[in-house]
Amino acid sequence: MHLSSVDDCTRIRTHREDGILTLTLDRPEHGNAVDDDLHSELAQVFALARADDSVRVVVLTGAGRSFCLGTESGVATPGIGAVVDTLLDLDQPLIAAVNGDAFGVGAVLATLADVAYVAASARIGAGDGPTARDDTAAVWPAIVGVNRAKFLVMNGETLAAAQAVECGLLHRAVPHGTALQAARDLARQWAAQPPAALQRTKAVLNRHVKAAVATALSTRPE
Repeated sequence: MHLSSVDDCTRIRTHREDGILTLTLDRPEHGNAVDDDLHSELAQVFALARADDSVRVVVLTGAGRSFCLGTESGVATPGIGAVVDTLLDLDQPLIAAVNGDAFGVGAVLATLADVAYVAASARIGAGDGPTARDDTAAVWPAIVGVNRAKFLVMNGETLAAAQAVECGLLHRAVPHGTALQAARDLARQWAAQPPAALQRTKAVLNRHVKAAVATALSTRPE
């Protein structure tokens, strides 16, 4: 599936307002789990947003009760590498509104955001199965360090929102139902700033994360 615009997405709902592009994973009946079509859209949507000069800030959230429950059972996606590459290449700031549970690829998306607000009732984890754990194993060491990532991923730990914030995976826990509003409030502040300065700061801060994740993904066993 080839997209020519973010507005062509069918698995991701888009909304534009005052320089803010909100992307909503839109499979609520499946916990926003990633199927082939959603994987394809995620692998393209951040590159399309990057190329859109009208977009100053991107907000990512999920429809319904979950943020993203990982890869849908029985779906053999080609891994998270293509999604992570385009996400990390996004020049504009990315804010995650983790409105509910996030596992596997969902946890990867949340933790790679520049800022992630998480509902206090949400749970975060590496997920079940080798692909889910490989995805988080490739990303989380760059976020929280190797030793902590080993414990979380190899044990299959499920964290409460407050624990995810405490260990550095996410940034701030907020009352249930308010994550998206918190993300939008920050997005409005950032959208009002000169975009070049904010993007330059993000690039400097993300440099070591991009290098570490790229190395981990390139050496991941098939």
